Amino acid sequence: MNKYTRIAPVLIVFLLSACVMVTPEPLPLDSANNSETPTPQTQPEEEPTKEEPTMTTEAPSGSASTPYVALNLAIQDLAQRLDAPVDKIEVVAVESVSWPTAALGCPQPETAYPEVVTPGMRVQIQFEGVIYEYHSGRDNQSFLCENPVEPVTILPLPLPTAGG
Repeated sequence: MNKYTRIAPVLIVFLLSACVMVTPEPLPLDSANNSETPTPQTQPEEEPTKEEPTMTTEAPSGSASTPYVALNLAIQDLAQRLDAPVDKIEVVAVESVSWPTAALGCPQPETAYPEVVTPGMRVQIQFEGVIYEYHSGRDNQSFLCENPVEPVTILPLPLPTAGG
């Protein structure tokens, strides 16, 4: 056999392999050499302002009054329970929450509740230095909870201020 007949097939395979189109793999975006990676622009975070709680039963102007129904009911209930003047009850917090069960964050001993995340409200009000916690479900019918459990999620709402 001639040495050219042995080399010819190898040479043909080599030349044909050079004609095959190769698709390069894309580089990851976090590659150190990638200059096109946009750098995130960060805004300086504003320091949250701390408002002093003030007593009023009116919702802030321009907001839905539904969350404040639970607040008003809680204030009225506590005033009646303690035989206290309504204007001496201070608002500590009003929060839209998700309760872990249908117990609305206030399970009673020896009672089973459906384990379904339930939206509601948590209202914390204070009289003579003692904080009272009221819970509600979708209906905003708040009730005093003496042994509360933490909700799954918490969304603080603006505290009502005097004059709406």
